[in-house]
Amino acid sequence: MLEIDQVTIRFGAIEAVSNADFSLSEDELLALIGPNGAGKTALLNSVCGIYTPASGDIRANGRSTIGAAPDEIAAMGIGRAFQHGELFGGLTVTENLMVGRTRQLWGAVGWAGFRWGRYMRHEVEALTRVEQVMDFFEISHHRDTMVEDLPFGLQKLVGVARALCGDPEVLLLDEPSSGLTRQEKEDFARFLLRIRHDLGLPVLWIEHDMQMVMDLADRIVVLDYGKIIADGEPAAVASSPAVIDAYLGRPLNADEGAVSPTSQPEEVVPR
Repeated sequence: MLEIDQVTIRFGAIEAVSNADFSLSEDELLALIGPNGAGKTALLNSVCGIYTPASGDIRANGRSTIGAAPDEIAAMGIGRAFQHGELFGGLTVTENLMVGRTRQLWGAVGWAGFRWGRYMRHEVEALTRVEQVMDFFEISHHRDTMVEDLPFGLQKLVGVARALCGDPEVLLLDEPSSGLTRQEKEDFARFLLRIRHDLGLPVLWIEHDMQMVMDLADRIVVLDYGKIIADGEPAAVASSPAVIDAYLGRPLNADEGAVSPTSQPEEVVPR
């Protein structure tokens, strides 16, 4: 579904990602982890067309995304939710989710301006899909609420819901649980599993909460200074000396599911 083929990303003399090489299968929840500054978000930005790799290739369903604009990549089936939401605070939840249906809304300019004809049919279809996604995430009662008036945890959920409204074939999530309380993380984990199992959608997921990663991920790829230092099943990655040294600090406690530093008990904090 998604192939990262020897991708290198440079910003001037800085090599943010070096020869990254892995793939995401059609039935996989793949966690991408590593210290802050390891190149995780840069890699997702390259998949979405925000950055252009210096070398290598990125393929979605066998089609190269290199050189394509972000909207063209979205049309290839790549959906993205951002770390900070990137929502429109002055719009309602419904209106924000309708933004995710933009590429499905088409017709002559006159039809769009007067909301009739083919455009109106597409708008009705889009609203129907938005209602389905709101039901899936159990936020239908917030449909007319301004996003800026929602709690932070719900705003993050709306960001993921908007990505799903585009009917992607691959979903990219950039630290969707950052800033959430433990209860909000547990709620999000439930929806993430439903996306994976009920919708059958492959997910590439950047995450720092190792308890969530160990509990949910099918596979883990670890980046450190732009290089992949581990790629495998959670138990194998968690016991890798290179990963322990670069990121975890010590082996994970199998009973707890995560290392719990006293300064921040709910997450493994990158060194």
